[in-house]
Amino acid sequence: MKQKMKLKIAVAAMMLLLRLLMAYELVGEAAHEWFGMGIGALFILHHVLNLGWSKNLLRGHYSVLRVVQTVLTAGVAITMVGSMISGLLLSEHTFSFFMSAGGSNFHERMDHFFVDIHTSKCGKIDLWINK
Repeated sequence: MKQKMKLKIAVAAMMLLLRLLMAYELVGEAAHEWFGMGIGALFILHHVLNLGWSKNLLRGHYSVLRVVQTVLTAGVAITMVGSMISGLLLSEHTFSFFMSAGGSNFHERMDHFFVDIHTSKCGKIDLWINK
C-alpha cells in the first residue's frame, strides 16, 4: 500500500474517532478513553508518515499561506499533545494507574480547554486549507 493511501486512511480514522470522542454521553467514559488512546496513536502515526514535511520545514520560501499553514499545524499539534497529556492524567479506566484519585479540577479544566481550542478553531481551519 502506498504511503499516501496510508495517510488518507489514518486521517479518515482520526476524523471518525474525533466524532466519537465528541459524543461522550453516547459512548460512555470507558469507550471515550479508548477512542482517545486510538486517536493519540493515529496522531503519532500521522506525524511519522509526514516526516518529509517536518524535514523540509526550514527549507524554501515562506509565503503567507505557508506561514498560516505552519502556525495552524503547530497549534493543532500543541493542543493534541496537551489533550493527550491531560487524558493520561484524568484516565479512570485505560490509564488509571497514573492517578488513583481521578485527577483534579485543574486537569479537568485544561482538558476541556485543549479540546475546545482544537475542535473549534484549528480543526475547522486545518480541514479548510487541506481541501
